[in-house]
Amino acid sequence: MSYSRNAAVDYAEKNWKTNCHDGVISIIGAPIISVEAKKREFGLTPPTAWSVEWMRNFQHDDGHGRLVTEQEAAAFVGPGRSIVFLQGWDGLGDCAHFLTSCLTAGGIRDLKSDFVPYVNSFLRNLPFTKIVGDELSQDGTRRVIEKRIMKQGDVILYLAVPGPGAELGGGYVHSAIFVSPSTISCHTISRWDEPWDAPHDGVGFRFTLVHFSHDDPPIPEDAILAGWWEMNWRGTPYFYFFERGRAWYTKSRPTSKGNPGLRTGTGYYFEPRVASSSDFLICWNETGAVEEFAISPDRRSLTGTWNGSEQITGHRL
Repeated sequence: MSYSRNAAVDYAEKNWKTNCHDGVISIIGAPIISVEAKKREFGLTPPTAWSVEWMRNFQHDDGHGRLVTEQEAAAFVGPGRSIVFLQGWDGLGDCAHFLTSCLTAGGIRDLKSDFVPYVNSFLRNLPFTKIVGDELSQDGTRRVIEKRIMKQGDVILYLAVPGPGAELGGGYVHSAIFVSPSTISCHTISRWDEPWDAPHDGVGFRFTLVHFSHDDPPIPEDAILAGWWEMNWRGTPYFYFFERGRAWYTKSRPTSKGNPGLRTGTGYYFEPRVASSSDFLICWNETGAVEEFAISPDRRSLTGTWNGSEQITGHRL
């Protein structure tokens, strides 16, 4: 399976402010809306002269003389006028439909859904995805994104933490595609090239970062790092195992040379993508911690930092 980042992002740019190519709009808890059926309902002729446009901060009279501002509305735009046919984004749910349409345009097969939890499960099971951040806090997500690990065409999923007032009762409720290493596009509310945290400010939300790794360059440090290392952080020993871009750590001293059966945490390592004196960095996907390391000339020891501050040192076992 191949994936074209450019094709996926081109689709997003073309369709972020209108309906997707299949002519439907997803609604939470209700049947999808057919754009063509709506045109017939409104008597819009000729149908080809009318297109859908998402409108932000739409104002209208509530019927009682009060001016109401809706975060989003959908309108038919045609000869000399526009007609709003959906207003108020509550109940709209076109984000996953838009995202899967973008990914399909990029070459991802057998993915068609308007349900974010399904998209989450599907993407995790692809052979070339890396979950470089798994339900991270806003700070952890920001650390990973600031290192430019995410590329255009990658995905971010938004998780409402269950509890009183949680959006839609909690769970995965929103999704978006990266159009640059730090900005996204999505539907509901429609966005293009806006900050990754624009849909939700992080209060009561966590974030999952899905990176497509099919076009990542080989990591020169693979041969150097492969195997076990004993690390020291905050005076405590940890044991890291590296293998082909994957990293694991445990607090138990290894008893064999192989991949750890039991591990405390998992992550991925990459070459630095921003100016750095480090040779590689690790993104621990369950915490959002980012560690950066330089390899000694004899290739037997590591020196680095945890989240840009606290020192970590290590040596090969």
